[in-house]
Amino acid sequence: MAENTLTMPRQAGMGAIPTAKGVTFRVWAPHAEKVYVIGSFNNWNETSAPLVSEQNGYWSVDVPEAKKGDEYRYLIHGPAGPLSRIDPYARKVTNAAGNGIIYEPQAFDWVIMISTWLRGMSLSFTKCTSAPLTLKRRDARGRLKAP
Repeated sequence: MAENTLTMPRQAGMGAIPTAKGVTFRVWAPHAEKVYVIGSFNNWNETSAPLVSEQNGYWSVDVPEAKKGDEYRYLIHGPAGPLSRIDPYARKVTNAAGNGIIYEPQAFDWVIMISTWLRGMSLSFTKCTSAPLTLKRRDARGRLKAP
């Protein structure tokens, strides 16, 4: 990956943020001297994707070669030397001590997740076209309770 393909990002948020032109990586490392993102998209090269300091403890970079499904970590150079760290904002990981995985948050089906979670609870959803989602409480026999 050529360094001239990396740009200062304009994305809000933290972690790995997929965009139409690649992925924006953003991390808070206030005591870092240099920060790099390493991953499967750059063959774990420790110098090809430097993050740019935003002068407030935040570091970020746009990486056009990175895509959903790629694994990554941050290589943070500080007073104690280089540290390889998993992204604290990673939305998906290989395991607790492994790598972050670039993941599109909109790909998650929240309706299925919430309905599965609610099966064991005494709550129900009522969908109305004129108002947002409404929660109603039910008693142990399934009768609606007053709000």
